[in-house]
Amino acid sequence: MELRPLTAHKIKPSPSVTETGIGIQRAGFHLPKWHLGLTLNAHLSIGVAIMASLHFLQMRGTGRIRMALSLALALQIAGCASAVDVRHIEAEDSFIVVQKLQSSLYALAAAVAGDAIYITGGNGPLAVRAAIDRYDPRAANQITVADSPIPRRDHTAETVDGTIYIIGGATPIPAAGGFRLFPSMAVESYNAATGELRSVAFMHVGRRRPGSAAYGGKIYVMGGSSMTIHPEGRVKFLRSMEIYDPKLDTWTRGPDMPTARALSAVAWEGKIYAIGGFNGHALRTFEVYDIATAEWASLPDMPIPLRAHSCVVLDGKIYSFGDYRYFRMVARYDIDSGEWTVLDSNYKRARYTAAVVWGEKILVIGGNTSELPSSGRRTVQLFTPPKD
Repeated sequence: MELRPLTAHKIKPSPSVTETGIGIQRAGFHLPKWHLGLTLNAHLSIGVAIMASLHFLQMRGTGRIRMALSLALALQIAGCASAVDVRHIEAEDSFIVVQKLQSSLYALAAAVAGDAIYITGGNGPLAVRAAIDRYDPRAANQITVADSPIPRRDHTAETVDGTIYIIGGATPIPAAGGFRLFPSMAVESYNAATGELRSVAFMHVGRRRPGSAAYGGKIYVMGGSSMTIHPEGRVKFLRSMEIYDPKLDTWTRGPDMPTARALSAVAWEGKIYAIGGFNGHALRTFEVYDIATAEWASLPDMPIPLRAHSCVVLDGKIYSFGDYRYFRMVARYDIDSGEWTVLDSNYKRARYTAAVVWGEKILVIGGNTSELPSSGRRTVQLFTPPKD
């Protein structure tokens, strides 16, 4: 697949980056290939982690010893004593910027239909958007093809038979002193061939940042956050799942997830993987739903917590991009081997992105690095999965 970049250049890691994170962020040097897992899992104790933290706080500079202690501490605190192994590999040239969006955008959703990618909603530099944009990375072209009556962010989008379904999210509602974001039940369909945008059956509950996946002609939507009936509208995290049949335009209730949370999800070979998320704190929770048996099961916890991330699956591997705190986090899970890998890559730091599979590559669109609208990204990053 050949792309014609509008602005193509290698992303150079900034030497001013100070986050050490979980062994992924740089502090002016290249990390070695860490082979973690059994050694840390078997030998690190809480006491060792506490001692490491004390030394970490007292040390100066950004040497590799400090990074190693930071890594050990972060993994221990995250609950590294699980049976899951982590490898850390270098993927220095995996990302390039192939285009700049017309404006910054985060908390968006995107889906592939035909020969293009459709970008829906999201938070722009000034307000929550309602537009649907057709984006063709080969032609470096982005045009608005429809304007929805429903502005939304933190939603999801899935494609079934060439039609994109725009689902849930948060919609700004006028309130005292401005606007408040309320979880939405609304669902719209956009036919990429005809350009028709219409409202379809609503979900049974409003969902902000739900997980979703399309498989076998149906769409599975799970979790997210909603509002309680409390006058102050307190957040309630959901474990429920709903299944949409586009042919019947109906939603049916599916089995609840084991863990209530806002999350990211992908589908692969008859199963839906629910990855990380947030329910008051960042989670390492990893669960799988078997479509044939309609049953949920818990997988070993991830070795790292993930939230505000976007996930896709390609060739039996799940890729996760960004994190609320560790913006440059890129993680991979091999479904066959059950192995987690953290990629030390040149990913341009961003969370609340949208990620889509594009041929044998992945596009990561937009994102932000803080709660300020000015932190939104215009970048579209093209990711080439590393061979290892």
